[in-house]
Amino acid sequence: MSYGRGQQPTDAQSDARSFLSEEMITEFQAAFDMFDTDGGGDISTKELGQVMRMLGQNPTREELDAIIEEVDEDGSGTIDFEEFLVMMVQQLKEDQAGKSEEELSEIFRIFDKNGDGFIDREEFGDIIHRTGEPLAEEDIDEMMADSDANKDGRLDFDEFLKMMENTDAQQEARSYLSEEMLAEFKAAFDLFDTDGGGDISTKELGQVMRMLGQNPTREELDEIIEEVDEDGSGTIDFEEFLVMMVRLLKEDQAGKSEDELAECFRVFDKNADGYIDREEFALIIRSTGEAISEDEIDELLKDGDKNADGMLDFDEFLKMMENVQ
Repeated sequence: MSYGRGQQPTDAQSDARSFLSEEMITEFQAAFDMFDTDGGGDISTKELGQVMRMLGQNPTREELDAIIEEVDEDGSGTIDFEEFLVMMVQQLKEDQAGKSEEELSEIFRIFDKNGDGFIDREEFGDIIHRTGEPLAEEDIDEMMADSDANKDGRLDFDEFLKMMENTDAQQEARSYLSEEMLAEFKAAFDLFDTDGGGDISTKELGQVMRMLGQNPTREELDEIIEEVDEDGSGTIDFEEFLVMMVRLLKEDQAGKSEDELAECFRVFDKNADGYIDREEFALIIRSTGEAISEDEIDELLKDGDKNADGMLDFDEFLKMMENVQ
């Protein structure tokens, strides 16, 4: 898949550029340009493996096929530099995640003093104290109990890994929210945490959510509780509550975007036949104020038109706009 040069970068492309340093972007561009022999701004998928290997990535044939299938959605046989950046960042993040697991495996091995393949309460306490966090013994007991899924009084590596992933999710949730939102969420949570123990019952969860403007159905609430209350304890703490609220806020945001795109589709579908034809599509592109040629509009339409009928239905339009917004 390839987009016109006059376009704004997609969210994924903007994220990719913000993830990389200027030096890395320059290095990637130089490698890409070596295979972009006609200066057209794209390379063939056949050359993709060579560029990746030049940049220190060594995908297997199967991995490369999967990457090409994902990137080259329309089977054009080419990808442009921005798409290449998105793909490279995805590979780097996967490498990073793999290394993180290896690092956690090493931490697990070091603190598993007796080498029995488990972290007991004493070993777990050592890990927590090494982080420098001023935690009371009761808090450490609670952390251990939350992470010990099978309740055998110790953590195997999978339980330890899950606990560390949850910690990352909690940090991400806090960074997503403003100080004002955190304070508002805490005030609502504390209203139901009557004993000050730091958690609320899952029965009270719906009331707290409604107080904060969320209106889950009974089914949605049951699903949320099943996901959050993994050990069936009937309670969730504030950090778990934050992770859940951030996920719901993101889903709301995505839903609103889809509603706005549905309205946009309706407005530009002049003859109300449920499709955006070439003329209507050009009107949408022109309305963005982008300086884009007719050829580039044709290319965009072709990329979005998955069934090649010369028009976009709403699903095709939605998919395309998710890629280009």
